[in-house]
Amino acid sequence: MNLFEGLVLNFVFIIFPMLLYLFYLVQTSNTGKKEYDLFLDFVLISSLYLCIRFGMPYFPMSTMFFITIPLFLAYQKHRTVCSFIYSFILLSIQTAYYQKSVYIFIGIYILYFLIYECYHYKKLRRKNMMLYFLLLNVFTTLFYMMYTGKLSEMAGIQMPILMIATFIVTYLACRFIDKESEIVNFHISLKEIEKQKQFQNSLFKITHEIKNPIAVCKGYLDMFDVNNPEHSKKYIPIIKEEIERTLVLIQDFLATSHVKINSEEMDMNLLLEEVIHNFKPILKQKRIELDASLDDREYYMMGDYYRLNQVLINLFKNAVEAMKEHGKLHIHTKVDQHKLMIYIKDNGEGISDENLKKIAEPFFTTKEHGTGLGVGLSTEIVKKHQGTIEYHSKQGVGTTVILTFPLLAVYE
Repeated sequence: MNLFEGLVLNFVFIIFPMLLYLFYLVQTSNTGKKEYDLFLDFVLISSLYLCIRFGMPYFPMSTMFFITIPLFLAYQKHRTVCSFIYSFILLSIQTAYYQKSVYIFIGIYILYFLIYECYHYKKLRRKNMMLYFLLLNVFTTLFYMMYTGKLSEMAGIQMPILMIATFIVTYLACRFIDKESEIVNFHISLKEIEKQKQFQNSLFKITHEIKNPIAVCKGYLDMFDVNNPEHSKKYIPIIKEEIERTLVLIQDFLATSHVKINSEEMDMNLLLEEVIHNFKPILKQKRIELDASLDDREYYMMGDYYRLNQVLINLFKNAVEAMKEHGKLHIHTKVDQHKLMIYIKDNGEGISDENLKKIAEPFFTTKEHGTGLGVGLSTEIVKKHQGTIEYHSKQGVGTTVILTFPLLAVYE
């Protein structure tokens, strides 16, 4: 097999995984930057593996040049930990072949790291970094050829060809990395725009929600006659109720950014029974069947009674609103010595996979007149209690919400 075949094969090993990665980026938009970086690490390690597994046995000379390109790309993306892993893999392989030269190879990879540090602290441009990496490649390859006694086999023109080919492949890989950054930033910008749009829509909805009770209060105040006792009995409770509703809405809006918890030892079983009891008239009115199966023991946790009551009411309310008449609401608990699990299950419309990913985002809602505050606020409250909240849903089947909290004690 000749030099040209080795160059083509190693070129494919480096570039093809990058093309697959770019295709993945273009096709996905809901992945976070951390997931993108992890996938890039996988792509680079795949390129490294392909070069070592299939290139090294047949084309050692060209592979020695190409093998450090994934390392260069990892350093360029500031994936320092991954770069150390790649260096360790390369060092292990090279010293396995040339045990007497371990210190030389260690020195080479220290130089790679020092070049990266100069680039990282803006003391070196990328093209200069690329040039230094290439020169180190030349030195490493020449050392390999001398050590194996194959230096005489290298024709005069082979070294320049390898250098040019390595530079071209490295440049192309860098361009792919640049495109990757552009695509990731584009997806992040789209998410930010979507969040801003949701925020603006929620502000509009909140303004509308606040405007309604204020208009009601104004209407009753216009009709109010201070000299008429009947008006006091009739209108003041309504005005008070509307003002309280407005205050709750404002508090919920403010609470999405900062949730305060006043923790005390509390009986969660008692709270659950209270919330279920208060919801029974609503369930009866909507003809929804209730299947409540609670652990009858006393189980205590550190928590804010008012805030946890708020979470349960919101989740029960969402479940009821998701169901039509003659639906069924299942509520049951599972308790051990260390944690409490609360299952809230409905047989309503269910949530699509796309919306399920966004459900905990602030201001996200699928309701026509919703503000998107309830679920986000509930999630924050649960987190403040060192708990977790999970949503499992299937369209046309229903939704199950699982709350998990750490317990202080359980009494029979």
